[in-house]
Amino acid sequence: MRELPAPLRDDPRIDLAEQDAARSLGDTKRSEAALVKAAEKAHAAGASLLLAKTRLAQAWLFENLGRFSEVEAAVREAKQLYIAANDRGGVAEATTLGAIALKNQGDYLGAKKGYEEVLALYRQIGNRTGLAAENDNIGDILVYLGDLEGARRGYETALAIYHEVGDQNGEALAKNGLGDVFLALGNHREAMEMFEGSLAICRRIGNRGREAGALAGKARVHRIQGDLAQALKEETEARIIFDEIGDKTEVAHVDLLLSELFLDEGRVRRLPHRPGERRTYLKKRRGRATRLLPICC
Repeated sequence: MRELPAPLRDDPRIDLAEQDAARSLGDTKRSEAALVKAAEKAHAAGASLLLAKTRLAQAWLFENLGRFSEVEAAVREAKQLYIAANDRGGVAEATTLGAIALKNQGDYLGAKKGYEEVLALYRQIGNRTGLAAENDNIGDILVYLGDLEGARRGYETALAIYHEVGDQNGEALAKNGLGDVFLALGNHREAMEMFEGSLAICRRIGNRGREAGALAGKARVHRIQGDLAQALKEETEARIIFDEIGDKTEVAHVDLLLSELFLDEGRVRRLPHRPGERRTYLKKRRGRATRLLPICC
């Protein structure tokens, strides 16, 4: 596409396609550079919808890189552009990112309200992929709120729609979510099946970030089952991937889990848990904000 004659080779959609491919492969530096070019070209051409799309892509990237102060401005600009163009799908996507920002600030009920508003909007416009993504988001927030059965229903709905529309990347996302819920419910076999299914998809399509998330999920199952060597192997592999793709937040989360594994392996004395007390482990991001996942002792 770059070899096309001008002005075709300067189309910002080429840069957007490049950043999408680069992000899937975990090349965040190339992704960010492509987005900067896309934004400059879209602004110069007066292509407001392309600029809005670019700003949303930047918001997602900033969030995954832990640059949260830059997310809000990108989301606000994108939403204003979509409202001006009466693009309801774009408004929905921007509202979703706003809800994720609320979740990052600990406003789980506010985030849930935002997700539900977007879910209703996607139903109105008949966006099946959007419905799947929003059901997945609702599954995330219900885990925060302790409604594991509700979260399971959200993820299962998302998985069914993703399968229906042939979105393998989405299927991997929903499987990771279901794996987390099954693990929290004590259904270790079902959890492992979900994580392994997600891992197979991610390795087939080349989504390295989600692959690392699936590996971290498997590690949690193996840890609970007492297979510390395998858990350490998988968690270490996940950390390497997160480090290579530049996901600093996930590197920190995996480091915490690795430290706990080292403690387990060394049989270091730990404070006893009170009867009925629930310990909390960090859940991997799955392409969005990390949530705390309660797991029974």
